[in-house]
Parts: sequence; C-alpha cells; structure tokens
Amino acid sequence: MASQQAWDDFWALKASEDCLEGELARAKDDIGKLEALVGAIVADPARAAEAVALADQHPEWTSAHVLDVYNRLLVVRTAISGQGF
Repeated sequence: MASQQAWDDFWALKASEDCLEGELARAKDDIGKLEALVGAIVADPARAAEAVALADQHPEWTSAHVLDVYNRLLVVRTAISGQGF
C-alpha cells in the first residue's frame, strides 16, 4: 500500500501537470488568435502601414520587436504542438 507521502506526491505532480497542459493549450489558442490578427493587419496595406508607423514610435515595441516576438511565438507553438500538447 502506498504511503501518504506517495499519494501527496502523486496528486501534486498530477495537479501541476494538468495545470500546465491547460496553460499550454490556451497558449496555442492565443498564438492562433495572434496569427489571425497579424494576417488581418497584413492583408490591409493601409492598416499595416499605420500599425508599423505607430509601433515604430514606441521605445521598445517597435515593428521589428513585435515581429520578432511574433515569430518566436510561432516557434513556441510549433514546439508545443510537436510535443503533442
């Protein structure tokens, strides 16, 4: 028969993994929504030009930074999906 510590460890591991699996699923969904938003912006040249001009006025969130974060998030989503999440 398993000790109380074994049961406590099992439930703690299960709870942590369940939580992380849910967060990864939400992250995949959120990245998909971001991808759709970027697609909609890029599909409208005037909208894209305004978004770039506005972003490039920000000290950190320039269009280059936004694009870098976006591309890294796509890689994260691919990795998450590749692991079966």
